[in-house]
Amino acid sequence: MLYYLFISVPIILQIICIIHIIKNQKNLAWIFLIIFIPLLGCLVYFILEIVPHIGETVSNEDLQDKIIRKVVPQWKIKKLEENYDFSETMHNRQLLIDAYIENSDFDKALSHLLDCMDGYYIKDEHLVYQTCFVLFKLQQYEEALKYLDKLRDLNSDFENQFQYNLLYTQIIENIQSPDKVIQEYQRLTSHFSTKLELHYRFAKFLKLQDQKEQANHILTEMIKQKPYLKKHKFSDNIKWIRLAEREIS
Repeated sequence: MLYYLFISVPIILQIICIIHIIKNQKNLAWIFLIIFIPLLGCLVYFILEIVPHIGETVSNEDLQDKIIRKVVPQWKIKKLEENYDFSETMHNRQLLIDAYIENSDFDKALSHLLDCMDGYYIKDEHLVYQTCFVLFKLQQYEEALKYLDKLRDLNSDFENQFQYNLLYTQIIENIQSPDKVIQEYQRLTSHFSTKLELHYRFAKFLKLQDQKEQANHILTEMIKQKPYLKKHKFSDNIKWIRLAEREIS
């Protein structure tokens, strides 16, 4: 009886944690950790993601990111590289690109993405977005902006795509005048009023321009929304409210 209990407990914990990850849209890297290092993985996930109030500070969030990056085994990428070498299908290449980006190996991701951009996949919206994102991460801002223009051409509803517009503001912060960036943030925070990440980034940019009063006003308005967050948007926005609380304290 004790033997079966000993065997079943880790499996039950794994199932609970994986359901929580999927339901709350957590980083999927947790699943690899929980499957391949069951007890330790479940313990770390429980402490950082389930226990109330854990992860509210920047330092805890940084710790969480570091644990994920260190514990997720490198064999995942190695296996994907082997799969692609064995069969150079677009499916295998996409999985490899995703893994490189997830592990911040942007140079390798860009190498594959640029190969794709030379051919038929120049019209693949997702790959164009990934190319733009990787170029941004590599601080090749002008090139990133060129691929963002391609996204505009590919998606007639570009102006309503939050991720595209968020990336646009992050790019132009580095290559356009502060007045132009502020004007764009004002337009987008009005258009995407429920996306608190955009408001937080706007406030941070204003602080860099020594406009602290306006920045603190934005942060204060963000914090006021905390009691009214809808359940389906809670996980998307609570991180940015916590950062706002820390920023203004």
